[in-house]
Amino acid sequence: LVVPTGSAFGTGGHPSTRIALRTLRRWWNEQPVTRVLDVGMGTGILAVAAAKLGASQVDGMDPDPPAASQANKMAELNGVAEACHFWRGVLESAGGEWQIVFANLQSGLLQRYSKDLRACMARKSRLFTGGFMDRNATATLAALESAGLRLQRIHEHGRWRAAEFTCD
Repeated sequence: LVVPTGSAFGTGGHPSTRIALRTLRRWWNEQPVTRVLDVGMGTGILAVAAAKLGASQVDGMDPDPPAASQANKMAELNGVAEACHFWRGVLESAGGEWQIVFANLQSGLLQRYSKDLRACMARKSRLFTGGFMDRNATATLAALESAGLRLQRIHEHGRWRAAEFTCD
């Protein structure tokens, strides 16, 4: 992946981003998909990685003003701009259902948007959540499970946590 410098989050150095990239690769090896959503995409690193693997419709949104332009630049630099659609916005601005959803967000946002995350998932889809601390893990995981998601795996890196979920 070619990652341009900028102010948006997601250069690949954060533990949750590295865990998400490894998870994407493993999921892709198990079953490739066509539709991927990156909630709070930052630079678009996860979305662009999915497009490079072969996803034909990759969408992402982020309320941070420079994020969409940086994600579009990253998609262009990596030769996957046609598969990617990025915009400035919040989860409510995404309509549709995806086979893989990335939500590499802080715990408060994961808790607040747990039902919205579940609503944008297609049947038998997967959700990656990351970027939350160990002290917030119990409440974050409980909110996501209360939304109808099934916890599959928890990742730990120091005090950082990430989790994988599925839905029926």
